[in-house]
Amino acid sequence: RFIMIAISFPVIIATTFFSKELITLIFGLEYAMSAPALTILGWSYAFFALNIPANSILGSSKELKKFLPLLLAILLLNIFLNYLLIPKYSYIGAAIATCVVMFLGFIGRFYFLRKIIQLRISELRGYLTLFFILGITIGSISLIRSYVLLPILIISTIVIYIFWLYIFKV
Repeated sequence: RFIMIAISFPVIIATTFFSKELITLIFGLEYAMSAPALTILGWSYAFFALNIPANSILGSSKELKKFLPLLLAILLLNIFLNYLLIPKYSYIGAAIATCVVMFLGFIGRFYFLRKIIQLRISELRGYLTLFFILGITIGSISLIRSYVLLPILIISTIVIYIFWLYIFKV
């Protein structure tokens, strides 16, 4: 049920803490300056993953016509934010615009889901548990990051994340 989210959280963790290393490993040191954009886009991916179940439900519902104005508004907002942010902040601005649009799209989809299928906040318990696990993992990694070598940090991140998934039975 939460497989896309459970998979996306390691992407968030990797891009939050290891973006420079990932960029350097894949593209070389000359692209290391783009690491902050990758960090922001990692968070955008989380909202994308959260939107997948909502898109399936909304796309197959009779209420699709009510959902289309939201999609148009998101598209126009994306164009507007890119127009504003890219000239001043370049690729970082594009990443910020993407993250903002993905987040607002998630909020909008949640609103429509609540109206269409009477989704209650209590039914989001699994999502909230996963966000709690993400918070614990990010907090733990933040505490030990400056004290351990990168390979140990990567292994620690994996172990901590899997440990909390197991504890919370996600």
